[in-house]
Amino acid sequence: MTLTGKDSRKADGKNLQKKLFGFVLTGVMILCGIVAVQSCNTEDQLIDEYPDENVITSVELEEFIVAGLDFQKSLNIFQNEIKNIDFSKLETSLDTEENMIVNIPTSVCIEEKAEILNEKKQALLERYPQFVSLTLTAKHNYLQQCVKKSLHLNNKLIEMNIRINKPRIKSYTIENYGSVNDVLVYLASYMNSANYVEIFIIVFEDGSVKTYSDSRNTSNNCYSPGFTYSNGKWYLAGHILNHSPVAWVAHTHRYSTTPSDKDKNFKNQHSGLIVKIYYSGNFYQY
Repeated sequence: MTLTGKDSRKADGKNLQKKLFGFVLTGVMILCGIVAVQSCNTEDQLIDEYPDENVITSVELEEFIVAGLDFQKSLNIFQNEIKNIDFSKLETSLDTEENMIVNIPTSVCIEEKAEILNEKKQALLERYPQFVSLTLTAKHNYLQQCVKKSLHLNNKLIEMNIRINKPRIKSYTIENYGSVNDVLVYLASYMNSANYVEIFIIVFEDGSVKTYSDSRNTSNNCYSPGFTYSNGKWYLAGHILNHSPVAWVAHTHRYSTTPSDKDKNFKNQHSGLIVKIYYSGNFYQY
């Protein structure tokens, strides 16, 4: 990292530390709203109005979140490293405009991370200018929903060794089938299994099918994968560029076709998506 200044040609440890603190504080203010998503990750804290799905599933919001969390991670490293620096012993030089240059020996470049974050913020606001007028609570809701729904984003954060949405990275199993008939053959025997838990079924417009079984599923409760919405179509999150749109989804019930309140909430949150329940050999839309 490099600090510059025009008022002095002598390095002063205390002044450098003050200037450095001011820079870090500015960076934290730029980050405002991103870090808060980490302490606001329960459904009970969502606002009543469900946010715009187009914004939630946008590349711009995903990239903004990644840039913000990357900045925060780098800032933590930076703050730990500067604790061991003796600022009074740092060497200085002058550039062509007589600015004093002080090189701070750290492993991360905070200026670069801050610039990237600002670029991603501007890209988000240019495409969705309404985002700037949202309340802080509403912004937190958008961030939380994006992290919750986007498998692509969660995979990216895992690559960066960032864990902010632990429920999304619990173990799950996905099985592929060539058609709905293939799934029906499987379900005919599975429903009577001693190890039965509810499973989620995704049928694509190209006729292929996936089943999704989360490790948290029970015999009367089922977790769904994430979905994204683009150009009037629903996609399995993380597969928007390399898979067919979703035709309809379902999950299994052992004792009735009656949807639970959780089932109804899922349908309400995925407007336009056909949702069914599999019961006793058939699929029933609700």
